[in-house]
Order: sequence, then C-alpha cells, then structure tokens
Amino acid sequence: MLSEAQKQNYAFFEKNLCSYLDDPILKGKYAVFFNEKLQGAYDSFEAAYNAAYANYPSGDFIIQQIVNAAEVVEFLWTAVI
Repeated sequence: MLSEAQKQNYAFFEKNLCSYLDDPILKGKYAVFFNEKLQGAYDSFEAAYNAAYANYPSGDFIIQQIVNAAEVVEFLWTAVI
C-alpha cells in the first residue's frame, strides 16, 4: 500500500508525464520523485533506487519509468505472440 507521500508523488508524476515524454533526455529513464518534484533520472531502476534510498526517507519517494503506457502494452502484446 502506498503512503500518502507516495500517492502525492504519483499524482504529480501522472500530471507531468506528457511533458516528460517530450523531453528526449528523460524519455525511457527511471525517475525519482520526492516532495512532488522530479529529483533525478537514471538509466536503470537499480541506479534510481540506490540514489533515492541514500537520499530520501523510505516510503516517501517513488520511482517511475518515463514511458508512454501505450508503448508498454504494445511491447507486452508483441512479446506474447
């Protein structure tokens, strides 16, 4: 279950996803969100997690990959066939 801080960070991520997708530097990266702010973007989930865990209270940050949901569904559909 998500904490209230994580819910707020996720809502912030969803609200700003379109602008992140338009940024070629962010697209595809794993982004750390804390205090309703993008704190950093990393090439791997592991790198994002290590940075977030070292700098923010556990249970307050979230990590989201900057991808279009339609692209993920299409990839999964293709992988199943």
